[in-house]
This record gives sequence, C-alpha cells and structure tokens, in this order.
Amino acid sequence: MKKRIFVGLLAALAFTFHGFAAGFNKTTAYADGTFTDVPDSEWYASEVKSAYELGFMNGDVYNIFNPDGDVTVAAGITIATRIHAIYNGKEEPTNSMTRTWYDNYVRYAIENGIMKEGSISPGESSITRAEMASLIAAALPDDYFTPINDVKVVPDVNLSASYADAILKLYKAGVVMGSDSYGTFNPDAPIKRSECAAIIGRVAFPDKRLSKTLETNPAKDAYLLAENDRYTHNLV
Repeated sequence: MKKRIFVGLLAALAFTFHGFAAGFNKTTAYADGTFTDVPDSEWYASEVKSAYELGFMNGDVYNIFNPDGDVTVAAGITIATRIHAIYNGKEEPTNSMTRTWYDNYVRYAIENGIMKEGSISPGESSITRAEMASLIAAALPDDYFTPINDVKVVPDVNLSASYADAILKLYKAGVVMGSDSYGTFNPDAPIKRSECAAIIGRVAFPDKRLSKTLETNPAKDAYLLAENDRYTHNLV
C-alpha cells in the first residue's frame, strides 16, 4: 500500500513539474548577433533571448527584433496561441491556405477559449496592454497563475472593465506588476515587444515572477496617472 501511495505521489509531482516548468522548453538556439538591435547591455536582452528560444517570438525582419516597436494584434494572438498549444501538447496552427498569415491563429484562439469572436479586431494595428493581458491570462488554466501577491485593485483599471479579472490574475501571480510603485498599468496603451518578451519569461518560468507590495496612491483619482507620460514605459 505504501509503495502505491509513493508511486502515485511521484506521478502527481511529475505532472505538476511538466505543467509549471517542463511544459515550456527551448525549441531553437539563440546565437550571438541573432538580433542586431538587441545589445547584451539592455535590460531586455535575456528576455528576448528566452522568448525566441521558447518559440514564442521571432524577429520583425530577419535579424531585427525591434524591441521598442509595438506588438501587433495579430502577433499578440499568435503568441497566446503558441503558449496554449505548447502547454497543452497541441499542434501550432499553420498559415497555409488562408487569406492572411494569422487567420488560423485567430481561429485556434477562438476555438480554444483564448478570445471570443469579435472581442479583438485581428490585424497589424497595435494591441493594447489590456488586450495582451487578457489573451495571456486565458491561454493557461487558472491554477497555473498561483497567487504570490496580495493585489485587490490596480489604480488605473476599473474593476467593472471586461479585462479587470485577467489583469488582476496576472498581478497576483507576479507576471506583471505595473510601471511604478503604485502598480499603474496603462491598459489602453500599446505594449512594446521587449516588454512582451519579459512577460513571456514570467509566464513560462514561475521562478522569474515578481513578488511585490504595491503602495497606495495618495491622489484622490489614481486613474489620472494613466495620462501621465512618466508611466508609459517599462511595463514589468
């Protein structure tokens, strides 16, 4: 009986390890100079390398990553789809025989509950931070985002917003913690490719997640912080 319990425990631990760490493995090698616009001295260099090696993000053009460029809606949906497919052992969609390169990714996202049809307009326009957060939060099961932070509100995210629950889930799990000590998120702003790479790293590797206690903003209307350009960069 004890042996059966021990074997069962090992099986459970193996499943947990696969889901929370081993489920995301390197699929390609990142060599020096893979992206000529990502110098080793930049804070995001290791994040870009990781996102590339995991197969979640590629360059914009050949050896250019464009770290300061915006993530497009099509790219955001593609990233979320890849996360879901890899975690669940499914085949990634192909872009063959479709009107646009991202049509099958959009179809996959809808069919697998990552997004609802019509909730986001697919295309090459910039995706908002709220939209990206919603896609990532829906790409993995709730228990993958184990809470490590006690966050009840985000200063510039209305709790009645459709994306509020998704953003709170990521804050509690330490996947994102805002751009200042108050946790300002700027939900309607675009997200940089370098910032997205950093978020992907925290999604794939829970040990990279941020443990942080947010300060209470003394301003009467914290929502106005979203309009201050001091808080429009480095969403990490």
